[in-house]
Amino acid sequence: MTTFNKKNSHGNIYKYDVSHATPVEVAKHVKLHTGEIFSFTFSKDFTMIATCSNDCKCNVIDPVTLEVFQKFDKKNAVRTAFFYPMYDEEKMEKFHLFVGGGQDAKDVALTSETGASFETRIFNLITGKDLG
Repeated sequence: MTTFNKKNSHGNIYKYDVSHATPVEVAKHVKLHTGEIFSFTFSKDFTMIATCSNDCKCNVIDPVTLEVFQKFDKKNAVRTAFFYPMYDEEKMEKFHLFVGGGQDAKDVALTSETGASFETRIFNLITGKDLG
């Protein structure tokens, strides 16, 4: 089965079977977030997806089963994430996730300098520990 993943504004992610020209079938869908999913990012080897939402969560899921491996909670909306291969050996390639987010950019001009809230955090994918 050839698949294609997409998100929607209700916190769902869909996996489609696109191996046939028509009709395209929804192979599976799950509700991962309580708010809009802003983005999702694949790991370099396509074995994981990080979903980012305005519900202040980032979920790392299996792209085949859509099962959640790890959940990361922040105090602000999570706008983006990427897998960062901080490793010395090939077998330790997928240990870290950079997560960024905060205030919506359209509101920045209306907020004082001290009120703006943007941050990037680094998480260990295995333990879930916030590394800063």
